[in-house]
Amino acid sequence: MSNPPRPRQRLIEPGGLAQQLRTARGDLLAKDMADRAGWQISKISKIEHGKQLPSEDDLDAWARITGAGDVALHEWRSLLTAATEDRRSYASQTRAGQRLLQRRYNEIIAEATTFRLFEPDFIPRFLQTPDYTRAVLTESRERHGGADDIEASTAERQASLAYLFDPARSFEIIVTEATLGWCFAALSRDAHRAQLVRLLDAVDGPAQLRFGIIPLFQPIGWTPQNSFQVLGEIGFMEHWIGELQFLLAEDIDRLNHVMDKLWESAREGDQAREIIRRAIERLDHAED
Repeated sequence: MSNPPRPRQRLIEPGGLAQQLRTARGDLLAKDMADRAGWQISKISKIEHGKQLPSEDDLDAWARITGAGDVALHEWRSLLTAATEDRRSYASQTRAGQRLLQRRYNEIIAEATTFRLFEPDFIPRFLQTPDYTRAVLTESRERHGGADDIEASTAERQASLAYLFDPARSFEIIVTEATLGWCFAALSRDAHRAQLVRLLDAVDGPAQLRFGIIPLFQPIGWTPQNSFQVLGEIGFMEHWIGELQFLLAEDIDRLNHVMDKLWESAREGDQAREIIRRAIERLDHAED
């Protein structure tokens, strides 16, 4: 599969770092190794299954405990460097256009059954209208450059919406109230209104979707910060400058905790519906 490069892919490939570390452990029990290293036993499993990126100190400890030589340790460090470099920029992936990146996202989505997304800036892909998707991708191209394949990229991203109606999958999506009000240059007022109406549909279903909005001007727990997506066991976090990080198990565990905390402040059902209706009213009365 042609997925976006990510550290886990580098770790678990044949002859990759995870496989080499497991081979080096040999008959030594994971519990015994964890005791000698002063680690939780779960850390051994995560590293050997490519779900956690080891540090250089971890590799030093692994080599010391297993008796691996300097040659092996040098190779492990080289593989670690390669895996780390796979956290590469969004811009470098979009020079030839955004269609391929959107397709790769869809391939990852096809393999996942659980989805947890938080977005303080944009309506997430699974709830976007075609016009909204087109406006988002147009702005992205203006920021990062690359070939102009907006229409093809829009079609690729919109294809992922079908998964939202698969009862075998579950979705949790939280946005902020501010997200509803951003008026993109490439989005007409009518298209913006249609997007907000689409969110009203999200409040009412499908059954496998949990949708919430963190309100403005009301007490909340944790302050919303940057967006993130957890698609099964794969996580993504994008920053303003376009750095797209492919997250590992320890990062995803933290983000799942963040998501749980955000739900404590999110409004659902009738309260979410009222927030959306207020946004529509503001849009209808806004000056050009």
